[in-house]
Amino acid sequence: MPLDLELGYRWSEVSGNEEMFRSQLDERAGFQIRSLSWGLGDIRGTNAIDHFRIDAADLGVGPNGQLRLEAGRTGYWKLNAAYRRSEHYSNLPTIANPYLEKGTLDSQHSFDRTRDSVDVDLSCSPARR
Repeated sequence: MPLDLELGYRWSEVSGNEEMFRSQLDERAGFQIRSLSWGLGDIRGTNAIDHFRIDAADLGVGPNGQLRLEAGRTGYWKLNAAYRRSEHYSNLPTIANPYLEKGTLDSQHSFDRTRDSVDVDLSCSPARR
């Protein structure tokens, strides 16, 4: 059972404008799974499943992350599932004038977007029971 795992904790200390820092780097303090790869290749002798794999990257406090799962039984079924998260942050009015309170001068040029996508694909072989 090969397992490759890289964990980390990020500290962040900003002495200037935190909004400007997030607009440029968008990294916060906290726990993060930098990479994970775990697979069970040929699992013979089981009736339900004969291959299984999980891959993950940058899950946690980072602005982007992904998780992928693959499992199945050859000739019967196969499952592919993927999760992806993307965060884009920009608050230009507070960067241009840091003396303004946050949210007092919102415009079309400032945004806080988070996108989560999930893709699941299950293939079954109807010829098998």
